Amino acid sequence: MTKRYAEAVEVEAPAGQIEAFWWRGKRYAVREVICRWRERGEWWAGSGTATKPWQADGELEIVRLDAVPMTNGLAPGTYELTCNLSTGAWSLLRVYD
Repeated sequence: MTKRYAEAVEVEAPAGQIEAFWWRGKRYAVREVICRWRERGEWWAGSGTATKPWQADGELEIVRLDAVPMTNGLAPGTYELTCNLSTGAWSLLRVYD
């Protein structure tokens, strides 16, 4: 089962690899990146003239990872984070139970 969220998170990725993220004031240390992929919303509505289509509005990189909360003693879990490639903003998409 999963729970969907659309909440902003801060991501720590000093060397390009996600090491941790902050959500609701708590730090989550990443233990493993399980997979990552890109999705483009409403690709059919675009003009097709962008020189960098991955930076078009709606282009997302999605990262599924295993992380452990560092401040509340909860067990590790699986989380999906999204990065809007046009703005660089990260958000929490989904938490797996």
